[in-house]
Amino acid sequence: MSKIYQQLTDYINWCFTITVALALFLLSRQELTKLYKTDSMAALVSAILLIVTVGRFFLYLHAVRKEIDLFDVSFKTERVNRLHGPVLPIGIALSLTFAVLIAYSTNILIYSIVALLFSVFDIYGPATVNRNLGIQILGKQFGDTKSEQGAKILFNYYFVKPILLRVAILLVMGCFALILATCWHFTHDAAYQYSAYLTWIFSIIVGEIAIYRWRAERDEALNSLENNIENNKGEGQPNKANAADS
Repeated sequence: MSKIYQQLTDYINWCFTITVALALFLLSRQELTKLYKTDSMAALVSAILLIVTVGRFFLYLHAVRKEIDLFDVSFKTERVNRLHGPVLPIGIALSLTFAVLIAYSTNILIYSIVALLFSVFDIYGPATVNRNLGIQILGKQFGDTKSEQGAKILFNYYFVKPILLRVAILLVMGCFALILATCWHFTHDAAYQYSAYLTWIFSIIVGEIAIYRWRAERDEALNSLENNIENNKGEGQPNKANAADS
């Protein structure tokens, strides 16, 4: 295990702990109960948003862990002396925003403001990954032929797929939700409140479906590469045995 791989793994563990601890500290079940008694519809969409946000957090965490594993396999990470870009600050910022989002799903105005901050940090995240990935590819720091082909698949995932465009669209949708939440805050019209909740729920679900499909295509390509290499090894062994017999 390389030093950089261990460092990134430690970062993830710290960020996960920060998120869970802060979310549990801030989350008020009394607010959910109070909201249910005063407005059952608002309580329902708030609960749905809470579930969607928690699900998004664990999907995000799983994806980051998986991508760190892929980087470690595809590149000679033991030769990497340092990470380029504010990796740890971005991780902590994302953790703090996730914690607040989970805790304040009952307040759509606060949720919308923090979710927009999350989208901004989420733009810096892929940009930082792209920077480190680009440096490794330009430096040709591949482990072997298999790793080089795997790196090309990662390059296609990060640079060809419109990941940043997806985040930008979520940012625009978030601005729209914030406008609705602000209107609700000043007018107390429940229609604005429900619309803001539904905008966030729809945006998150659609965004996660899109990124899931891209990750599935990436993993399928990597699995296909692995199978082709194993098949080539299997075909090569009988040829070596025949050469030895002759």
